[in-house]
Amino acid sequence: GINKLLREYSLITRGLSGSLKSRLCGEQRTVNSNLNNNFTFQILMLGYTGVIEKIGYWQYGNDIPKIDLRAESRAQQQRRVKVSDELKPHFRVTTILERPYVMVKSQETNNNFEQKQLQFEGFCIDLLKELANDLGFTYTIHVVRDNKYGSDNGNGSWDGMIGEIIRNEADMAVAPLTANFRRAEMVDFTKPFLSLGISIIFRIPEDFQPDIFSFLNPSFI
Repeated sequence: GINKLLREYSLITRGLSGSLKSRLCGEQRTVNSNLNNNFTFQILMLGYTGVIEKIGYWQYGNDIPKIDLRAESRAQQQRRVKVSDELKPHFRVTTILERPYVMVKSQETNNNFEQKQLQFEGFCIDLLKELANDLGFTYTIHVVRDNKYGSDNGNGSWDGMIGEIIRNEADMAVAPLTANFRRAEMVDFTKPFLSLGISIIFRIPEDFQPDIFSFLNPSFI
């Protein structure tokens, strides 16, 4: 099939150093080259400002290219590349209103506004904006229709934000949502971005200093 075709098909190009033969799937080698085998290809990246930068190299005899990303991460490099919004992946985001994580902007709290016109703010919204800028995607937000986080109904269906993701009504949920074992069986969670300490507190017991004659206490009635 296709895999066999890719293994058999090869591309031959001719440059200043001679002919270069490259298989789409398989090893890459030179044919009738005027150069010796000690050569290196530079890997360049066109940045946001239009400047071409060297980010790595490929050396003869190495199957894996060496790319240096120590100076900045892939996400930081992607921010420097201009990409039209039409070419970016788009995600449908479900959320739930809970201060201070997700709130409707005060000027649009009128119930007459349609949900698609609402503008949101809060900790989770700021986090979503930063992720979109770093990773290069667009999104639309809607409030979960039943105003629930997500519970198992016992009949194989789920409500809330978890249910919307399972039914493909949303691509992701950005909200103060607790990750538990049952939910993790149905959807994937990111690492927690905020930890809330919930604990039981009690008074520190006072140190008891026994009396010198305390050994006589059992003798008293």
